Amino acid sequence: MPRKTAAVDTLIAIAEETGISAGQIAIAWLLHKGTLPIIGPRTPAQLSDKHSAWLSP
Repeated sequence: MPRKTAAVDTLIAIAEETGISAGQIAIAWLLHKGTLPIIGPRTPAQLSDKHSAWLSP
């Protein structure tokens, strides 16, 4: 469990430094790895946030 906590802490730190949400970073990382993430937004705001990851280079 400590390794997962460290990974999440790193993800949050990167998100804070870049001004991008942790969700966007996670999706962008998965896309970079050649994986197609399945998202499940519950609100239009969540959909907009996650959609931005697909639009980033």
